[in-house]
Amino acid sequence: MYRKKGGKIFGVLNDYDLAILKSNNTPSSKTRTGTRPFMAIDLLGKPTDVHRYRHDLESLFYVIVYVTSRYHEGQDIDDPPLQNWEELGEVALKAEKEAFITRPPPPPTPSFKKFHVWINKMRKGLLAGRTAHTDHIINLQHAEATSNTPTFDLETLGGHLSFETFQAILDNPVT
Repeated sequence: MYRKKGGKIFGVLNDYDLAILKSNNTPSSKTRTGTRPFMAIDLLGKPTDVHRYRHDLESLFYVIVYVTSRYHEGQDIDDPPLQNWEELGEVALKAEKEAFITRPPPPPTPSFKKFHVWINKMRKGLLAGRTAHTDHIINLQHAEATSNTPTFDLETLGGHLSFETFQAILDNPVT
């Protein structure tokens, strides 16, 4: 959904599948949920992570890439990219997404051509965060031998995936 205010567009991605009343203080689900093609890498396959805000940012990236590369003027394009994301199992999709962020994404259709800047910056941030996390794990293994434990912000993948980093990208107009 989106709205315009003062010449600016404000968008929100929402999913009411598990909506509950504000007065209900119990979890709405005790299991991991989501639409597989848009789920964060860490939540696919055998997830080893709790659901974090950065997972929602990663999902937003996949939604943007998916929509901008598959639709033109409101219509599906022929032979759309990322079709296999709907058909792969979780383990295979996790591997596909791990490879996907290391290469250029499919180009946006003419209707969405201007989104390429956002998409590229989001992909680079996701890749930088995952690379930083891998480096951290390697450093932890070394630290065990030296008793010097490094810290890492898992919530934002070392500061690469946060509300602020995504907002900075989205503040750039698609021109």
